[in-house]
Amino acid sequence: MAAVIGLISYTLHVSRVERASQTAAVRQFQVFADIEHLETSIRAERDYTTSVVLLAGQDADANEHMVKQRSHTDETLLLLSVWPEGLAVNDVQLATKADLENMLFEFRGKVTRLSVDFHEVLDFYSAITKQLIHWLLVMLQHSLHLTFFAHVNRLFYTLH
Repeated sequence: MAAVIGLISYTLHVSRVERASQTAAVRQFQVFADIEHLETSIRAERDYTTSVVLLAGQDADANEHMVKQRSHTDETLLLLSVWPEGLAVNDVQLATKADLENMLFEFRGKVTRLSVDFHEVLDFYSAITKQLIHWLLVMLQHSLHLTFFAHVNRLFYTLH
């Protein structure tokens, strides 16, 4: 009887651990997807902004696409559910989403005044996307590390 209770207890424990692991995996995937979506949106904003700067703000279609993409980037940033520690762009620490929003707002003002050249546009947005990609890689490494130890833990319980 004790063996049956032990087996049931062990089965319930494994079930809870696996359910928690699956829930964590789903959350982790959503965070990855959200960050990747933001990175893609910022790259698109970079491309439209580069076009506007190269055309000296004279193409209404390019201007309209840039403004729409800025709104999309802002919405994507707003929906981001987590924020990394240590994110920095051009030696400026971005401790919160609001810090990135402010940085984007300031740079967009320069673009509107046409006081930047296309090299500055490329450098600015590329620095942001580089940090977001770095963030994704760090999260992936952390996730792989946790997955490894989850498997070791499961193996340990299976052997004992």
